Amino acid sequence: MASLNDAESAGLAPALGFLLEIMKRREVYRHMSNAADRVARTAEVLHDIVAKMA
Repeated sequence: MASLNDAESAGLAPALGFLLEIMKRREVYRHMSNAADRVARTAEVLHDIVAKMA
């Protein structure tokens, strides 16, 4: 197995940090998307209720 030299290992830490940041943001966006889907469904249900009452 080849080991990393100093220059390679110095560049690896920022790359891993960047990758972790991307993964965290992806998770946040996924939750936001799911929440938006639920809000849209809630709006549809409320619209149906109001339309039936009118």
